[in-house]
Amino acid sequence: MKYFVAGGLVLILIGAIFIFVLPDKKAENIDQNIQSGQAHDFIVKDVLGLTAPLSFFYNKKPVVLVFFSPKCSHCQQEVKALKKFHNQYKKDVYIISLVSGKSTSSIKEYGRQNKINFILATDKNASILNSYNVPSVPYHIIINKRGEIVKRQSGFVSFDKLKYLTQRFI
Repeated sequence: MKYFVAGGLVLILIGAIFIFVLPDKKAENIDQNIQSGQAHDFIVKDVLGLTAPLSFFYNKKPVVLVFFSPKCSHCQQEVKALKKFHNQYKKDVYIISLVSGKSTSSIKEYGRQNKINFILATDKNASILNSYNVPSVPYHIIINKRGEIVKRQSGFVSFDKLKYLTQRFI
């Protein structure tokens, strides 16, 4: 009887190890697909006239792509954090903000009114937003110097959170 109980406990322990300790490869692969991969190269069209491929930027230093809308309240709050981050880390990281569905002149005016000091670019027909499978704004994609997506973050990001998300890649 002792051996039967001991054997049962060993089987339960082995089962628990497989369930709780060993990683779920399927879930791990799904997470890798969401979090990583090569960044889709596209032409960044800044409202001030700059036109360059995304690879031009990430070949020099990491990039934070920020998808946002001037009408989004969380996006409005985040502009202050992005400006502060840019002021402190502009030598180490590019911030490229993409606005979809607006004219270049209206985005340029928005940038002027809000004294935006980082790259403000247009995505008129939302093709970039769609190619990156952005579910909502604000949305952030961090790209390392090899052009790999290393992090995705949705929702409002404070200065401290942005610093935390990028510190490994600076």
